[in-house]
Amino acid sequence: MNEQTLYKLKYSTRIVFTIGLLIWIFHIVDIQKSVQMTKTARWEYIGILFLMVNLLFLLQGLKGRYIFAKQGCDVSVGRLYCLSALVSLYGLILPGILSTGIKWYILKKDTGKGGNVLSAMAYNQLSIMVVMVAFGCAAFIADNPVNRLTEDAKVVWICSVAAGLILAVLLGLFLLLVNRSMGQKAVGAVMYTIKFLPENVVRKIDKVLHQIAQFQTAGYRFHLTVLVLTIIINLGGAVAIYFISAKASNIVVPLGTLIWISGVLYILGRLPISIGNLGVREVALVGLLPLYGVDKSSALLMSITVFCGLLFRALIGAICQLVLTLRTRRVK
Repeated sequence: MNEQTLYKLKYSTRIVFTIGLLIWIFHIVDIQKSVQMTKTARWEYIGILFLMVNLLFLLQGLKGRYIFAKQGCDVSVGRLYCLSALVSLYGLILPGILSTGIKWYILKKDTGKGGNVLSAMAYNQLSIMVVMVAFGCAAFIADNPVNRLTEDAKVVWICSVAAGLILAVLLGLFLLLVNRSMGQKAVGAVMYTIKFLPENVVRKIDKVLHQIAQFQTAGYRFHLTVLVLTIIINLGGAVAIYFISAKASNIVVPLGTLIWISGVLYILGRLPISIGNLGVREVALVGLLPLYGVDKSSALLMSITVFCGLLFRALIGAICQLVLTLRTRRVK
């Protein structure tokens, strides 16, 4: 089986999986009720959502410029704004990990420093993952939705401990990777634990880890600044989008709930299992929000509102793609 056939098979599998999830959602949710709820939805929040999307692109550009500068790459905020929008556009088709490859390719051509760009992007993605998963685990422990599923204290305790262990391991791994004296040992330990994986996967992980390790001499002030920016921009931005979408759908849930749900959806969005996270997001929200007394139809409406935010991002990406294409033709 050649590479092209394998890609088509994987993509077809994602399409089938996405359609299957959507069919299941439409089966368990009263669609007519969801349609009726659109009449009482607070659509003025859609405008706020659109403004938030633009603001996040701008802030992500500022953060990206700070990280790229550490690797000797001079990239403008405007360029990073457009590339983030392009990633959102292609992210509707490709999984998050693959869609960011487009950003790397363009920046590689812009700077001529492919290794430095990969290092900065790998570090940026790691910082986002650490923040999203760490805060998600902390919010899960504080809110622990398992309490709403069972009265078995042992099960609740086990879930809290598991989340705590994930939190501790993730933070510990990040600190080791960016520590000048322990970084190489940490990389070696990770590579030892994943050696059972396929060889091509191990090679990719090894490359990414060694790229991240280039930031070991950056200093803790730099790492702390990036983490604070990531908390404000990536975590705060994700929670803000879910909060605005909940408001638009007349849903009220605790802020901590939105934090751990955004962490779950972030992880799921990195996996190549659906198209644009469609279906997965709906299943997660329709499955989790009813634990807090939210009607399934309202949860579906909120999911659609979140998807509108993604479409706004993709629309900006399409505009940026059009502008870049026109500029390229003029140069030729």
